[in-house]
Amino acid sequence: MTARLNAKHLDYQWVACVRVGRTYTHVPITRCNVDFGIDPHVEAYCLLLKDGKLVTNHDDPAIPCAHDDAGWDSTKVVTS
Repeated sequence: MTARLNAKHLDYQWVACVRVGRTYTHVPITRCNVDFGIDPHVEAYCLLLKDGKLVTNHDDPAIPCAHDDAGWDSTKVVTS
């Protein structure tokens, strides 16, 4: 996800990704929350690999990206 954001020259503060436990066309979905640092503004991107390529709900609105509580029970935090 960060490589894609960097390729589009988007300015972001951090990215946090977690598997949400849902699938789309039998492929697991991962949600990445991206902090664009405005107001603050966190944008959700739900993504999956389709034919070896990263596809987000912004590319394909059919990918479900409803609110969920995935990741709240995790105690491991990774920063970079």
